[in-house]
Amino acid sequence: MPPKKSTKQNSVVNSHVEAESHGHSHTMGKTHAPGGGHVLEGENPFGDGHVLCGGEIPVGRPQQMALMFEMIKGMQQTQAELAESLKQLKEVNSNKEDRAKTRMTTQERERPLKEPRHFVRKPPYPIELLKEPYPEKYETPTFALFDGRKGSAIEHISKFLDSMGPFAAHGELCLREFSKSLVDRAYTWYTVLPVESIRTWEDMVESFCSKYFHAEEKITLVNLHSTKQLIEEDLVKYIHRFRDVSLDCHVKYQKGELVEVCIDNMLPEFRAHLENLDITRFAPLLQKARKTAVSVKPQVEKGRDKKGPPQALTAYRGSTKTATGFTPFSLVYGTDTIAPTELLVPSPRILHGMDLEADADICAKARVADLESLKEARELAQVRSLRYHQKLSNAYGKTLQTRIFAKGPYFIHEAYDSGYYKLAKADVTILADPINGKWLKRYYS
Repeated sequence: MPPKKSTKQNSVVNSHVEAESHGHSHTMGKTHAPGGGHVLEGENPFGDGHVLCGGEIPVGRPQQMALMFEMIKGMQQTQAELAESLKQLKEVNSNKEDRAKTRMTTQERERPLKEPRHFVRKPPYPIELLKEPYPEKYETPTFALFDGRKGSAIEHISKFLDSMGPFAAHGELCLREFSKSLVDRAYTWYTVLPVESIRTWEDMVESFCSKYFHAEEKITLVNLHSTKQLIEEDLVKYIHRFRDVSLDCHVKYQKGELVEVCIDNMLPEFRAHLENLDITRFAPLLQKARKTAVSVKPQVEKGRDKKGPPQALTAYRGSTKTATGFTPFSLVYGTDTIAPTELLVPSPRILHGMDLEADADICAKARVADLESLKEARELAQVRSLRYHQKLSNAYGKTLQTRIFAKGPYFIHEAYDSGYYKLAKADVTILADPINGKWLKRYYS
């Protein structure tokens, strides 16, 4: 709180104010009201009902102003003291923080050093290689990336060494740079390799190839025989496709053999024009094929009706055979098949069957009777068939000449639709390599 002033000072100040007030009143002959208006002599500016004498002013007003002045000075002094106290407190706090930081720094220096924590895993090769500088004039090339999902591991190693250029013989450098050519699943495999499990570049190649070894099917002449021209495939496009497949055939064959297989697998319309020409290379074959494709149009089969095969099958099953005198359907089920036309326009047989179906018992008895007579019908059909074949044999066997053939060293063990065969010897030793059917000499030649 503001310091107290002495009574003597107050009386001096008040008397000074009163003196000034009296002088001012006598000079002007009037006083000022508190609201700022002028009051004549003899009027009371405070409105309390007392009329003042000429030139007198109330004593309480200057005292109030003096007290307010003293209060303001006291508040200013108190504010200055508070600011000084805050400044001292800040200095004390800063000194404490400096001492705490100094103490923590001292403790950290005295604490024994721990092994640094690395968030990057150590490489699988010796860690000493990381300390060696890169060779002079070496710039990291752009590597072909391998993801471990498709592609050959051996081809990737070859591409990597090609990218390294003159530094391909630097095994330690190849060890450090190899991870930059891996992505996706392959890079994941690299990161989980045990630390220092790879000592040399040869170890890395062996581990990588054993992990991502893809068994690829070898293309042989057998695979080429199965590469046939499709029905709506262009002739030139087929030859290009066949040649692309033959390029993957690492077995040494003469080009004349490959061209011959290509012609054999063509559609009959094109094969008839090209098989008699002496063509042993693909370039002349393409030239002839372009001319043939313009002049010859393949026979495109008309779109068959979806009901075609069932109708043909129904016709076969419902036709009475000459050799047996029965229909094939009746020999299996004991009754003749029903043609679709009989369902649209009911025949007498269908009407009779509909009458039987009206009564379940009668229908069941008729069905049992058909099945009981089925065995007898089959035996009769077999006798008729033997008789028919004997009749044909007597008619056509008169001009037949019997020939005796000597047995060869081989016989056919397996035959395939693509036109090649597997042979075996007389002691049932199967030959490993297949042979094209056209190289076999037929028994009647």
